[in-house]
Amino acid sequence: MKHAVTWFEVMGTELGSLKKFYAELFDWDYEGIEGADNYVMVKSDGKSKNGEPAIPGGLGEVPAEVPRGYTTFYVEVEDLNKTLEQVKALGGKVLFGEMPISCGKIALFEDPQGNPIGLAQMNAG
Repeated sequence: MKHAVTWFEVMGTELGSLKKFYAELFDWDYEGIEGADNYVMVKSDGKSKNGEPAIPGGLGEVPAEVPRGYTTFYVEVEDLNKTLEQVKALGGKVLFGEMPISCGKIALFEDPQGNPIGLAQMNAG
């Protein structure tokens, strides 16, 4: 896979109920992120039971102007803005453009069938 899936995300309108639901359903534990009151990382040892790598992820609250939650995954790309231009050229829609995060920057787009997909451009390191 040239561009790896690096993160998953479940976003909703109330973080507490999301955390409770997934903790009870999948026995997930969480850890906070400094400076992010409305987002948590799902704790993982990095492996599935059969030894395959586990994709890390998080739960969070959507901004007030977003009417409902969504589930998505993030694909790592070399050039976020170039990829967003390609999304538009292929019939997709940019939901939010470049947003800085501690390890790089992210964006979210909608494919031509309405699926939200994330992009991540990571800092060199």
